[in-house]
Amino acid sequence: MPDRKISELTTLSSADIDPSNDVLAVVDTSAVETKKVSVTDLLASATTTPSAHTHTLSDITDSGTAASRNVPASGNADNSECVLGSDARLTNSRETTGAAGGDLSGTYPNPGVSKLQGREMDSSAPTDAQVIAWNNSESKWKPTTVSLTDTNTTYSQSAIDGSTSTEKILRLTGSDASTSDVKLISAGAISLTRNNNEITISATDTDTTYTVATTSADGLMSSGDKTKLDGLAQADWSSSSGGSQILNKPTIPSAINDLSNVNASPSNNQILKWNSTTSNWEAGDATSGSGDITAVNITAGTGLSGSVNTASGDHTQTLSVDEANVDHDSLQNYSAAQHRVINDSGTSATELWSASKISTELSGKEPADADIVKSDSPVTFSAPVRGGVDSTQSSAGTCDLSESNNHSVSISGTTTVSVSNPTAGQSGVIVITHDGGAVSFSGIKWEGGSAPTPSTSGVDLLVYYVESASRVSGVLLKGLA
Repeated sequence: MPDRKISELTTLSSADIDPSNDVLAVVDTSAVETKKVSVTDLLASATTTPSAHTHTLSDITDSGTAASRNVPASGNADNSECVLGSDARLTNSRETTGAAGGDLSGTYPNPGVSKLQGREMDSSAPTDAQVIAWNNSESKWKPTTVSLTDTNTTYSQSAIDGSTSTEKILRLTGSDASTSDVKLISAGAISLTRNNNEITISATDTDTTYTVATTSADGLMSSGDKTKLDGLAQADWSSSSGGSQILNKPTIPSAINDLSNVNASPSNNQILKWNSTTSNWEAGDATSGSGDITAVNITAGTGLSGSVNTASGDHTQTLSVDEANVDHDSLQNYSAAQHRVINDSGTSATELWSASKISTELSGKEPADADIVKSDSPVTFSAPVRGGVDSTQSSAGTCDLSESNNHSVSISGTTTVSVSNPTAGQSGVIVITHDGGAVSFSGIKWEGGSAPTPSTSGVDLLVYYVESASRVSGVLLKGLA
C-alpha cells in the first residue's frame, strides 16, 4: 500500500466490524473518527528487507497534540502522573460510592434498608419483644407486638402413661386439635407444654431454705434438735401418750435440802459449812470459835489511839490515827530514802513541804543563777554580752524592737523601714540590704530633722537609741558594701 496519511484513510463502518473481515481500526484524532486499513494492504506493501526509517513527532502533521504526562520512578502516581502497573491502588479494595438501589436507600458506603422484597419498611422504632410483621391495611412492614390467646376454657386432668398412681404430672386436655409440640411456659421450676391438644404442667421444688420450727409456728427440725433427739433411747418415749412425754427423766430437786449430802435447818445469817465428820453440808454461824475482846494493845509511835470495847458478842472496835504522833522511823517496812511525810513546819532533809508551802517560800525570791542579771543593782560583766539578730520580717522592712535589739532586713524596690514597740534605754543596729530602690524611714528621729538618703545600692547600717517610747534617734552609715 502506498504511503498515506491517517486522515486519507476510509472511515470504518458498522459493516466492517466482523471477525471475518481483515480490517485494522485506526483513530484519526484530527477528525475525531475511526478509519480503517486492511491487513492485506499492509502485508502487500511490506518489503522483505525493511530499511531503517525514523520518524519524529514533528513529521506527523495530523497527529494532534500529545498530553504532557510524567511517569513516576516507582510507587503510586501523583496528580498529572501516569499510573504504573505496580500502583497499589490498582489491586487493593475500593469503597463503594453512589446512590443505593433495590431494597436499599441512601448512598454508599452507608445505605439504609427501606424495603423487604420490594415492599416498604415502616421507619418507626420497635419496642422490646416486637417483631416485624406485614400490615396489609398500610401495605408496609411494621414493628408489631404479638400476643397469644388460648381460647379453650375446658380442661381435664389425667396421668401420663406409665406413671404410678402416686407420681403424676398434671396434664390438662382441651379441645384444641393441634398436633404440634409447643412449650408455652418454661420458667425456673415450672414448665408448661402443649402437645396433641394436651397441655402438660411440670413443677419442681428447687427451694432448699426452710424455716425452723418454733413453739408457735410449724417448720423443720434444726440440726441441734436432731442431735438431742438422737440421744434419747427408744424406751424413753411413751407410745401411749403419742410421744409427747419423755420417760425415765431425772428428778431435779426443788430445794437445797433435797440434796443427799445437805442437812440444814438454818437460822438468819447462817451459812452452809462442811462437816467432815458427817460428810454433810450443815448450817452454822459465819465465825468460828467464841469469846470477847478484853484488851487492845497500842504500840507507842504508831499514832493509834482508842478505848477498849469489851462488850460481849459481835461489836466494833474503833481506833484513831494521829499523824503527828507517828514515829516514821519505827514503822514497819519504812525507809527514809523512799518514804516521806509532808510537814510544812519541818526543816530536816527527810521532811517534805506541800505545794502551797513551796509557793509561799519562793514568792518574791530572785534566782540564785549567777548568769542571770538582777534588775535591782548594778552588774559588772566579766565576758562580752551579745544579743541576737532578728530577721523574721526581713523582706517587709518592719523591725519589732520588743523581739530583739538588733535586726536585719533585705528589701527590694520601694520600701519603708520602720520600728515598733521601743523601750526607753534600748539601743541597737539595723542592717539594711537593698537593691537601690526608694527607701524611706518611719518612727525614727534624724539629725537636722530630715531622713538621710540611703546609698545607691548595697548595705547600709542604721544605729539607733531609744530615749522614750515616742522618741527613737538614729544615725545612718551608708555604703558599707
